[in-house]
Amino acid sequence: MKKYASSIRPVLKCIFIIISNAIFAQGIHIQVNIQDIQHTPIEIGNVLLLSPRDSTVLDGDLFYDGKVKLSTNYSGEALFKITALGYTDYYQRIQLEKTDLNLGIIRLERYTLNEVTVLGRSQIAEQKGGTLVVNIENTALENIGSAMDVLRNTPKVNLARGNQVEVVGKGTALIYLDGQLITSVELLNSLISSDLKTIEVIENPSAKYDAAGQAIINIQTKKKTLEGFKIGLTQEVGKGRFGRSLTNIDSYYRTGKFLFQAAYGYNPAKFWMINEYGRTYEHLGNNVEIDNTYPVHYFRKKHQYNFKTLFQLSEKSEIGLNYTGNSTDGDREGNSRNRYFENEVLLSKINVENNGPYQQQNNIYHLYYNHQLNEKGASLSAAAQHADYYFERFENIYQVVERANSFSESNLRTTNKNDIQVRSLQLDYSNPLSSKLTLESGFKVANILNGSLLNFEDLEEDGTYTSFALFSTDYEYEENILALYSQVTWKNEKVSANFGLRGEWTMNEGLAVKENGENMVENNYKNLFPSASIQTTLNENLKAGLSYNYRIQRPAFQDLNPFTVFADSLVSFRGNPLLQPEYGHNLSANLAIKSFNISLNYNYTKDKINTIVILPNEETPAIFDFFRDNTIGTRLYAVNLSFPLQNKWHSSYTTLTARLDDHRFFDRDVARSNVRAGYNIRSNHTFYLPKDFTLELYLQYASPRVDGLYTDSSVSAVSFGISRKFLNNALTARLFANDIFRGYQFQGTYDVYDNEWTYLNAGDFRFVRFSLNWNFGKLGTSKLHNKHLKDSELNRINWQ
Repeated sequence: MKKYASSIRPVLKCIFIIISNAIFAQGIHIQVNIQDIQHTPIEIGNVLLLSPRDSTVLDGDLFYDGKVKLSTNYSGEALFKITALGYTDYYQRIQLEKTDLNLGIIRLERYTLNEVTVLGRSQIAEQKGGTLVVNIENTALENIGSAMDVLRNTPKVNLARGNQVEVVGKGTALIYLDGQLITSVELLNSLISSDLKTIEVIENPSAKYDAAGQAIINIQTKKKTLEGFKIGLTQEVGKGRFGRSLTNIDSYYRTGKFLFQAAYGYNPAKFWMINEYGRTYEHLGNNVEIDNTYPVHYFRKKHQYNFKTLFQLSEKSEIGLNYTGNSTDGDREGNSRNRYFENEVLLSKINVENNGPYQQQNNIYHLYYNHQLNEKGASLSAAAQHADYYFERFENIYQVVERANSFSESNLRTTNKNDIQVRSLQLDYSNPLSSKLTLESGFKVANILNGSLLNFEDLEEDGTYTSFALFSTDYEYEENILALYSQVTWKNEKVSANFGLRGEWTMNEGLAVKENGENMVENNYKNLFPSASIQTTLNENLKAGLSYNYRIQRPAFQDLNPFTVFADSLVSFRGNPLLQPEYGHNLSANLAIKSFNISLNYNYTKDKINTIVILPNEETPAIFDFFRDNTIGTRLYAVNLSFPLQNKWHSSYTTLTARLDDHRFFDRDVARSNVRAGYNIRSNHTFYLPKDFTLELYLQYASPRVDGLYTDSSVSAVSFGISRKFLNNALTARLFANDIFRGYQFQGTYDVYDNEWTYLNAGDFRFVRFSLNWNFGKLGTSKLHNKHLKDSELNRINWQ
């Protein structure tokens, strides 16, 4: 297991050789760095060129992070003005000649900011090239519950079976939190929606992002960058089938160069899920029908923790430490009921009760350092991360089999453990070679250790348990990844282009230990992942773009576990240590006409990972396995239209997608295809009512679609929220109703050996939630940088 680890041990050097010719545009370029009196770059503001005679605006632009590179064709004397929220305005007379002008560093004086009243209303969502930006702050989504609840109502995002997050027309998406890849779907359920600001749906990621996934969803939290202190209190109560609640406290303090933030949340809940399977086939001249119903109830108490600290070492460097974690204790109760019919006559029943406690812990420790190398904007960022994920479930299984003339029962118990450790190091370098050309390069190393255990025990007649060795497995897995990337970005007034190349070397091996021997699996592969995009402004109301990238999707760690987990004596779930990665080509074209955006997307994925159904013995088709395997591949075609509407009392954002899915797989060594056309609709509306009430409506519908051997029926949801602010906007009250008509459930058919079987997966998605959020404190202006590590292997953890 250790022979690959030496490949990426601490002696690793990365040399960047940059040979370039600077590219300068026509006109005059004004360059300046804008800071506060504490030498901290100012987050955002405006720079303007004014006529010295009558203050007529001659030119101008926004600036971010204190860096200004303003290009203008104006020459002669001008008044240079800088404005930023919380700072006094700055004026300077300048003379613009034929040569570029560097004004060096300009520092602005701050003034105390006691209260800010927002008069304007931002759009619900906005398409920016290949990225859709969805606003969460100050909408009903702000108190919808969790980040997963927000994603269910996000345009262009689809949650498929098993909470698989996809971007419509693209495929599987990686999910980032402030630029850092999140750990698992379970973490999405732990993120509180009131802490979120925006969601960015990046349809064609550049080489800077990890090569996994077909798209990126970047969740941006609220940036608490002001100086002073703030306390936030949130109390939510909700009711689905059962009650649920959330209590959260968030404390924030910043002074000078130091920032401290800590939060704690307590989330007790009870919820349910149900799976149903129907099987019909002909066997030995008889018409066989088997129906299976498997409801599960969960009782959990979840504790959520968050800690951030940052220290400004100098005007050019900072260091920070972040911690995110949650701990869950719960109980799981399930009752599987099978009925076996031949020629419409009930012949047998199988009832299985399984229950037992479970524990889950996630911890992420993230240390980062940022350094500005020069006044031109060159920077170096380093980050290290350690993450550990632990899941343990004990389960008692009691099975009763009833036939016409017989009765039998059995008792089993299982122990299922997953212990996953992820360690990562990353270095990023950025250098503006000219006012138009920027080069970025970096490397990352990651080491993943996965120790898993599945132990079966059988109850003997004397009341003792003995190991059931046939299905007990001890599994160890190690993976090392080395990645290097480089990309260049070129911009002028009309064109923006990005070209990049990412190389990744993956080395892994797994060892499964059973009573009958050991099984070793090794894999070693290297890949290059190119990416390219170009965006052009044809005129004020017309923009066009084209992009391409090549991506990889590695198997989830639990999918590699060679475990057999039984729902009952007929149905089981098996992992596959021989799973191979899937690879995808993505091509997109987009056209923006004013605020309307039209895009064409094509995706081809080879060796697509999917769940198939295997009959161990065709002579007894009542027994089958769900098995993770590589299929032949998929082709996805999509046309997407997005547009906002806005007036003084209403704003909305709507996306319409037409798609064609073509999935190909082997069925008993015969290649087959599953093809279907369909469409998706997402429409989010905000209505501004009298007396400062706000009503929001969320509509979504997805027509039937195919996924491997599955054909999903349509999915729909209608949700709404109403809110109002009190106490000078310090207190927000919201009422939110999710999935009013209970249309958010997954059902359909799957083809098994020429037999069309049915399935249903539903959960506690219809609920009503009332929330109160109170913020108090005293804040002034400041600046907080936050650099996060991107670590694609974290997304491969699936929690049950």
